[in-house]
Amino acid sequence: MTIKTVVASKDPSKLGNFITELSVINDSAFHVSSCKTVDEVNNSIESGRCEILIADLDIINECSFENGSILVVSFTYETLAKTPANVHMTLNPFAKWKDSIDDLFFKYADLRPEEGNVISPFPKHLTVVYSPSGGAGNTSVAIAYAMYRAAAGKSVQFFSFEEIPSTASFFGETSKCISTALEDWISGNRKYGIGERRSLASRLGSCRVKYAIDKKINMYYIAAPKNYRDVHEINRYDKNNGVFDSNEKTREILLAMEDSVDELIIDLPSLCGSSSICAYEHANKIILVSEDTVMSANKLSWFMETGDLHEYKKSNTTYVVNKYTTGKAKSSLDNPVIIPMLTGKDPMSVAKEISTEMQKYRGKV
Repeated sequence: MTIKTVVASKDPSKLGNFITELSVINDSAFHVSSCKTVDEVNNSIESGRCEILIADLDIINECSFENGSILVVSFTYETLAKTPANVHMTLNPFAKWKDSIDDLFFKYADLRPEEGNVISPFPKHLTVVYSPSGGAGNTSVAIAYAMYRAAAGKSVQFFSFEEIPSTASFFGETSKCISTALEDWISGNRKYGIGERRSLASRLGSCRVKYAIDKKINMYYIAAPKNYRDVHEINRYDKNNGVFDSNEKTREILLAMEDSVDELIIDLPSLCGSSSICAYEHANKIILVSEDTVMSANKLSWFMETGDLHEYKKSNTTYVVNKYTTGKAKSSLDNPVIIPMLTGKDPMSVAKEISTEMQKYRGKV
């Protein structure tokens, strides 16, 4: 299913790269046609070929449509004091395309929620766990959080974006492997779209394993790759298009991974590459982890104070101080979850203890 989208302007050159981005990068969600006149737009509306109208304000003012029947978006090249009454949202065609399309989709989902959830081009139940310092126990916290959510009745799926993951250290060895599911993506022979996403979801389903912690708990993990290059290849330079297409590949993989579960939990590596940044940007919840040391606290503070990733997702962020002993990291964070120094007999035992500690922060984690 795609959203029928009409883009109209008397001067198409003003639209920059927006039409290209909307129709090519997101063809799984939007079917785009262009118009130059009011009559062409009215004809598209009357024939049922327009669910979203993106147009210059003067064209919108001359069009005929029932208020609320379609999503109406006005192109604007400057900040308006007030959005016109007949317009749902304004859009700057020269703004960052990802943010513009993100806003566009969610406005449509608000207008038609019964359809919006079906064709969502963005993850809806994604949690990422991240620490900029190695050794902070990021994977332990991520797996513990997965257990915590599964114990609350959610079906969850865990995967590590680390090129050299420690998944087997927690769950043990398995004959299954994500490399088989990503074979076409690694080779570069891939397609984007809902059909391909469902196919990828099916392939990923064949390489996921249920963690047998309890018959009533639905917790799954996706088996690690054959070698570190398989995950690394998601970031590969696309020679055919002359661009890095890791964001699009990452987004489609995340959508496929969350296809059959209530929540997808991704363990991000401390080295924040393009795929990790993409996952961070699309996440609905962020868990930032600091070890209770000055060095770990300083690294996390630097991450939060530089760039715009943290500021952009600050309202959806939970802070965790792991291996707590003296409180060296606590003061720099806003009301963190405190995990004491734990000494389990193996990595999974430690994760289980952390999950138990999280129960004390129910409603906060």
